[in-house]
Amino acid sequence: MIDHHAALIYTMVLVSAADRNMTDAEMRTIGEIVQYLPIFSDFDDERLPQVASDCAALLDDEDGLDRTLKVIRDALPARLHETAYALACDVAAADGK
Repeated sequence: MIDHHAALIYTMVLVSAADRNMTDAEMRTIGEIVQYLPIFSDFDDERLPQVASDCAALLDDEDGLDRTLKVIRDALPARLHETAYALACDVAAADGK
């Protein structure tokens, strides 16, 4: 099981990968969010590449989308659902499309 930080990162990576094109702008936005938002203040941001890579690998598996959504759901407390939604929106809007 992943922690709530990873669940939020998985959410952002999932949105970024939704169109099969993870842009530099989206990746930069994820990095900035992890670096600056208070929810990530106790997260070691050097873990970000590995967490993002783990999510991408999970998405590539058979039934990867369903499995990734389950992992996120199981790890994300209800108090962070709106946060996850807001972060997903930020990433979706990052490249202006």
